[in-house]
Order: sequence, then C-alpha cells, then structure tokens
Amino acid sequence: MRRANLCIPLAVAVLAAGCGETKIDGPKAERLIRELVTEQVGARVTSVTCPTAITAKKAVRFNCAVKAADGTRGDVLVTGRDSKGGVDLRAPFLRVREAESDMGRQIGEESGETVEVACPELIVIRRDVTFLCKASAGDRKRDVAGRFLDDRGRFSFRPG
Repeated sequence: MRRANLCIPLAVAVLAAGCGETKIDGPKAERLIRELVTEQVGARVTSVTCPTAITAKKAVRFNCAVKAADGTRGDVLVTGRDSKGGVDLRAPFLRVREAESDMGRQIGEESGETVEVACPELIVIRRDVTFLCKASAGDRKRDVAGRFLDDRGRFSFRPG
C-alpha cells in the first residue's frame, strides 16, 4: 500500500460585509469559495450555494454547498471570526490534481509505464473514508482505491 501526504485542508480568512447590521455577504462568499476550491483543490466547480442574510458574529457557523463538474459534492464550513464580517473557511477536500499526479508517478515507477490517474473532482477528507480513482496506461485501465489515514488528508492507495 502506498502513502501520500499531499492533501491539506483549505483554511483561509476572508472579509465579507453587508450594509446596516453587518451581514455575511453570501454571493461574495460563494465567489471566493469557487475561486479557492478551483485554484487550491484543482476541482472544476460548477456551483457554490451559501445561505444569505447571516448576521456576522463571532463563532456563527454555516455550510456552503459546493458542486463539481462530475456531480460530486462537498461542504465548506464558514465560521465567523468577529461581528465585522470576518470569516474563516474550512474546505476539507483532497487536492485532486496533485494526488492524481503523485499516484500516477508512483504506479508508473513500479510498472515502467506512463500512468495517468483520474479521480472524482471533490473528495471530502475524513479518516477511514475510501475513494476510487481510475488509472490508465495505454489501453489498460484499472481502479485505484484510496483510503484516508487521518483527518488531515494523508491517504494510502492501492491499484486494483
């Protein structure tokens, strides 16, 4: 079984504020989450949906739903830092493009072939959760089964 440690949950801080009583700007948060998940995770995001009119305050929590091009889904946890609209985002997604590259390289080193691996766009990191990717070398295709070793994103994988 091979191990990889490429997958770091996304954790960033953003500011979003409305008028009057400070509200968290849902559409602004959606745009930022789409950009961050696309850039840092490597997923092709088709939609992000956040609740609207959430009053900004410390420790307020809500989820924004993320959907990828292949239909996979996951949630980004938004937590208020203060009453001014500051928030922290936690998107515990596997960095798919890096993981695909690393798995392909490791499998290719053992087989002596150029191997490409394709995984679902969004894979939520959770200890002991398994996921399935596809490896191809020329005309040969096979499954690659992965399993998270912890909640930080370390995983092991085995070609089928």
